[in-house]
Amino acid sequence: MHLSPRFPRQCDCILCPFSSMGLFAGMLMDLLSPLFPSAFIFIVCLGSLSRSFTGVASGATRAALTQHFALQNIQQIYLPSQETMATMIGMALGMLLARITTENPLAIWFSFLSLTMFHMYANYKAIQGLALDSLNFERSSILLQHFI
Repeated sequence: MHLSPRFPRQCDCILCPFSSMGLFAGMLMDLLSPLFPSAFIFIVCLGSLSRSFTGVASGATRAALTQHFALQNIQQIYLPSQETMATMIGMALGMLLARITTENPLAIWFSFLSLTMFHMYANYKAIQGLALDSLNFERSSILLQHFI
């Protein structure tokens, strides 16, 4: 059975646009921390925790998706990927943007908000394009509720 991304997946729909919210919340806390000098350490630590939790969750998700796709075509998993190149280009552009926006709070906030919105949109489109042919507990319960 093939479940397309248009199948009503309540659990996936909740996670889809909010999958990176922990990352964004952590970065937002880092940007806001200088405004609250008395709570600076506390806010920065919360931001770091938020980013860490998101990193663990995204790593687990990536491992599950890699395992799923490895069952279909193992060669694509081990070949140099477009993701590696996109990561390297993104890091270079990020360093350039950091150099350009230094000492300009308006440019920093504009960059953060616009790139955050773009990242959320890109994640949403990536989830829409994902079609898994297996059932987990949540998908199987939704499927059973649909037919019962």
